[in-house]
Amino acid sequence: MFGKKKKEEKMKELPIDEIQGMSRKGMTDHEIIKTLKSKGYSYEDIEKGMLQSVKNGVEEPAPERRRFEEFSAPPAPVQQDFQMSDMPEFDVVMPDEQQQSPELMMEELIESVMEDKVSKYEAEIKGLKETIDSLQNSIKAVEQKLSEAKSQPSESVNQEFTEQFEDLQARVGGLERAFKQFLPSLTRNIESLSKMIHEMKQKHPEPAYQ
Repeated sequence: MFGKKKKEEKMKELPIDEIQGMSRKGMTDHEIIKTLKSKGYSYEDIEKGMLQSVKNGVEEPAPERRRFEEFSAPPAPVQQDFQMSDMPEFDVVMPDEQQQSPELMMEELIESVMEDKVSKYEAEIKGLKETIDSLQNSIKAVEQKLSEAKSQPSESVNQEFTEQFEDLQARVGGLERAFKQFLPSLTRNIESLSKMIHEMKQKHPEPAYQ
């Protein structure tokens, strides 16, 4: 009898205003229950107190009751049906993402291949341009020396020009070979990229619009 009397007194002393205040502060049901449990209230008393606060119109009845029941007891069949009813929303979204993913993958693949190829060819073209600029400067220097040597012809000057011409000839030959190797490689890679894009479009044709 004494235990029952103490329990009833405990329920009467339950601070409904405190529950409402914690809820207004944005505390979750779990946080409210944990706080009240630390003060010695049983789950049964806490549930009754929270239901009383709901009846006072501070909390929304359905959501609060459902969330508390999820914490204090195993979900009822009605709750399981409600939770399962949310699942079709995800089923509706997922097919769209799966339909878009091949197109996105194709675009990303093409972009990555193009970036890789372009960066390599940009480096090669830059090197060839630097070689051409260097050759042009060397030719201008030789032309300048030729114009100066006309007034003072000598054997040493002729020997110097011969060496410079041979050097220029070797450098031009190397540049010619580089172009012969570079251009076919560039052409083959462009053809390969074009073929790859064409094959991808055939596998993933664009939708027909009416």
